[in-house]
Amino acid sequence: MTSPTIPSLPRSLAELRERARALEAEPADIDALLVAMAQPAALDEDVRARADVLHRIIDDPVLGGLRGADRRRVDETAVHALLALGEPYASELSAEGRKLLRDAPSRNAMGKEANGLPTTADGEWSWSYLLGMLAVTWSFVEILYLAIELDTKLATAKGVTQLLFAALSAGLTLFAPGLLLKQRHPPGPVSQATFVTLTLLVLIAQGLFGFFLAVFVPSNEWTTTDSGRVALMLLAGVLIRLLVVCGLIAREHSSEPEQPE
Repeated sequence: MTSPTIPSLPRSLAELRERARALEAEPADIDALLVAMAQPAALDEDVRARADVLHRIIDDPVLGGLRGADRRRVDETAVHALLALGEPYASELSAEGRKLLRDAPSRNAMGKEANGLPTTADGEWSWSYLLGMLAVTWSFVEILYLAIELDTKLATAKGVTQLLFAALSAGLTLFAPGLLLKQRHPPGPVSQATFVTLTLLVLIAQGLFGFFLAVFVPSNEWTTTDSGRVALMLLAGVLIRLLVVCGLIAREHSSEPEQPE
């Protein structure tokens, strides 16, 4: 179905659609579009223009299958929004729209199942939140442990430099990614790629150094010598960072649109 030209509307659904389908779109743009579609048409809004935008969203291959933070699908929400406009707009539902309505009868426009239970988004966010808390907590543990180990050396320029370097490393590869994992919104592709790359680089360097120290320290001295304790801390940090990387990648994949059949 060919839709007529959509008139320009300030802060319109058409503008939100263009922002959500742009290459640089962030999760917040998807959520903004979902919120706008779920709201009833304003009294002074051109209902014909709104229906035309909804038609385009339903048949849009870019937006099709995309989900918001609460797991609402953009195309399904558009179908419900079009039906809410009543006649004659509801009867204009395209074949793709009717298929969406037929294949997803148990999901309403608010992203809840028909029985009122929450979707899988809550479960995904709960493990992500816990992993984020672990990463943030461990970032403070690493800094605190180094400060204790340095002891009186903290008063020297070398000690301060070492502590600042450790704080920068923990901040970029544990604290900041941990905050992203704690959010309900999955990180954008640029943020996700940046923190995954940084964390992997530190993970590799820290893992090699920790493994090197562990090899030259007898296992029965890992907790009784400075070198052994440092090796254990480094290897533990490697494990936490590996979990962070896996968590960021998992959240990215969980927010990918489903492939159409």
